[in-house]
Amino acid sequence: MIQPYKWDTFQQDTSLMIQHLNHIEWDLIVGVARGGLPLAVSLSHGLQCKNFGVVIAAKTNSEQAFDLNSTMNVIAEPALPSLDHIHNVLVVDDIVALGDGFSMVEKLLLQKYGNHISVRFTSLFADVEQIRQGPFKQLIPRLFSPNSIDNQSIWIEFPWERESGLYV
Repeated sequence: MIQPYKWDTFQQDTSLMIQHLNHIEWDLIVGVARGGLPLAVSLSHGLQCKNFGVVIAAKTNSEQAFDLNSTMNVIAEPALPSLDHIHNVLVVDDIVALGDGFSMVEKLLLQKYGNHISVRFTSLFADVEQIRQGPFKQLIPRLFSPNSIDNQSIWIEFPWERESGLYV
């Protein structure tokens, strides 16, 4: 089933995420491109975090619903700023299904900034049951998502993915 997601819902979810995450002083927000970038930019403004990075990764084979790989792969060199004294990092994506993408990005961040950083994750949708049953269940305590999803039966169509997405 394809479920449309609207800009007003995005704004409500973003506000909820900011309320939940604003008790931490974020040193860096990293958006997973493409889908995580609109949310990551919005959160960077709402959480007043000026340091921003991007990891270009893909799980889908095409633009067709449910055309998924079983793992996420980095498809370009990460664009991460050179920072000193970094501690709190927030990794952002639109949907987390297995946790493999977040785990992959966390490894990149630890390599770049060291093991002393604290990495947390947020997404608009999370398939918590699927994550809990898989090899990345250790991410769950560090993950916040306002919406649960069964990623095997529901495909979210985001407004930035629709041709008329700017106005819907």
